Amino acid sequence: MLEMVQAYQEIPKQIRRKLKEANIYYSEIYYKSECREKELYYMYNEAGILVVPVQRKLFFRFALLPTEPFVYGEVFEEKSFLDEIVLFCKEKLHIDWIGPSSATALFSDSPQNSQAIPFGSHVIDLSLSKDELWANLHSKHRNVVRKAEKDGVKIRIGKAELLPDYQKLDEATWERSGQKKNLMPVYQKLFVDYPAHAVLYMAYYNEVPQGGAIFLKNEAMSYYLYGASKDSPLTGAMNALHWRAMLDFKEERVRKYSFVGCRIQEDADSKYHGIQRFKQRFGGELIVGKMFKVILNPGKYRLFQILQKMKNGYWVQDVVDQEIGKWTK
Repeated sequence: MLEMVQAYQEIPKQIRRKLKEANIYYSEIYYKSECREKELYYMYNEAGILVVPVQRKLFFRFALLPTEPFVYGEVFEEKSFLDEIVLFCKEKLHIDWIGPSSATALFSDSPQNSQAIPFGSHVIDLSLSKDELWANLHSKHRNVVRKAEKDGVKIRIGKAELLPDYQKLDEATWERSGQKKNLMPVYQKLFVDYPAHAVLYMAYYNEVPQGGAIFLKNEAMSYYLYGASKDSPLTGAMNALHWRAMLDFKEERVRKYSFVGCRIQEDADSKYHGIQRFKQRFGGELIVGKMFKVILNPGKYRLFQILQKMKNGYWVQDVVDQEIGKWTK
């Protein structure tokens, strides 16, 4: 039977002990960071638990799931577990919609009556030896890492003090996509709320920033949350950055390295093709599951979409909207 608590310390002690092996989204530090702005619910049964952050905008209530369930029982049925959660969210929490689930989440299934697409992430097992990790890199990645090291690319590791350099790269990256976004408050919050878990890697050539990557990690998993680069960065700079991060996290006894997000059967001429090939060539396993959303109150969801269109001047599509056509033909 599904149980629910709203505070981390209310999770039964025997489950909290097991959560020490879980990813960062099941940590007390995540709860402390998010509970100031969201309602956090922990829904669990005898085999697994899911964290459900609920947000409010105007009179809309919705849940965006940052991670998959953490499983601690021998028998766990993810689909039926998610079905129970959806029903609970609708009847008890009066949530208008759930999702789409985050790119950081690796759900193996989706609930009933959801809109779902195949989605995954390339995940590297850092328990492998350094030689094994190096051998798993595509030959072109190995070549450009060597080139970057020979060219004198420097990798600097820090936190908020490197954000001014990262911001310039971030602006250039958004401009290449035809967008203007300012996520600096999000990045700054990460480094304030996760002083021991958020880290920024920057690659420099002749003291000029080439690219950067922001990670959130604990011993279970590191997540490549954000990345940015200058226009035409030095070949191999970002490859060398990730190679250095992989080795550093391995030394810190982090068990997995997630490149976060992979569209399945992406169009070869799309911008995602090059991004995903870059991730793939680091040799990780492509774990394919589901990204989904569940519309619990269609009228309010449609109104939310209309308000977004009025604000932005166009219909806003999430990843599920963009991808579902090729899976429902």
